[in-house]
Amino acid sequence: MQHDHNDEIERKLCSLLDLFVAHGLRVQDIGVTGSLLIGAQNRHSDIDLVFYRREAFFKARAAIRQLLADGTLQTLDPALWKDAYERRGCSLTFEEFLWHEQRKFNKAAIEHTKFDISLLAGAQRATPSHYRKHGSITLESRLTEDRYSFDYPARYGLAHPSIKEVVSYTATYAGQARKGEMIEVQGQLEISAQGQQRIVVGTDREAPGEFIKVLTAE
Repeated sequence: MQHDHNDEIERKLCSLLDLFVAHGLRVQDIGVTGSLLIGAQNRHSDIDLVFYRREAFFKARAAIRQLLADGTLQTLDPALWKDAYERRGCSLTFEEFLWHEQRKFNKAAIEHTKFDISLLAGAQRATPSHYRKHGSITLESRLTEDRYSFDYPARYGLAHPSIKEVVSYTATYAGQARKGEMIEVQGQLEISAQGQQRIVVGTDREAPGEFIKVLTAE
């Protein structure tokens, strides 16, 4: 940011960082990943950012929402949304995918270059558990917790009598649902040595046949 940038993508990156700083964010909380990290970008490259503090990430989402509303940033055009959908290869229809994505405010465009923001937070739990798979499962439940919905893995609390958690290892379903919403989830049932049950979505990147879908929105 302290040097001149002849590269168009670097210039847009710095403009985007300036916008975040103007909305009260610190550059110390922001990292660059993807092709820009290794200097392999070209004029068609996206901008990929990571945020190291949970509070900063949610503040950035609020800033993106405001910057979209006032026209400083642009929403993705239909071609970019379609490209994002096809890259994911998820088990939702395009219309379902688009509805969920457009309310996350973790991606937009600056001067018609797409950018994404991700949360890279610290460990969520001190004591890991070992789980065994018990086959595919589909259920509907209301969400009781969404604090870790943008983490990796994303975690959601369920108001279910025995299965209390959904864990997603694919970015497609990060931030997918909010506390209080009724969802349908399809994934792999896992049970820990202590008897805790959870559903895992995203046993590979595309997660065929696995999904999280909002049925009733808040």
